[in-house]
Amino acid sequence: MLGFNKCLKYFQCLQWTAKYLLEFDIQDITGFQGYDGQTAWSTAPWTGNPKPQVMPDDRDRNLRSRADFDGLLYNWKEKGHSVELVGRDTVENVQAFKLKVAKKDGGVLLPGCCKIHHSEKTVLTHGEGKGSCR
Repeated sequence: MLGFNKCLKYFQCLQWTAKYLLEFDIQDITGFQGYDGQTAWSTAPWTGNPKPQVMPDDRDRNLRSRADFDGLLYNWKEKGHSVELVGRDTVENVQAFKLKVAKKDGGVLLPGCCKIHHSEKTVLTHGEGKGSCR
């Protein structure tokens, strides 16, 4: 079991469009998580089964989000998201719009979008399943 004083080595690769691969080592055994644009899968050879397994829906959504190379707001309509302006705020001393993004998969995000550069500065994540807001 990993303790707080252990180091986890990993390699993460994003490929445009919507492909993701994470390679990580636990106790010198390499595992993978991937999304090929259609299916999310993972390996966990330390369990005795080295074969890739299709991930459950909640983890599948997480990998699909990670694989969104262009970011949440780019082509949001084409991705099936809806965006609503909910106010204004200051993020890192810069005026920003507060947006509510209802994702196609059911998650809700509140990105702080910089008025000057139109880039995401912070994202608060709300949704069902495991995880926490950041």
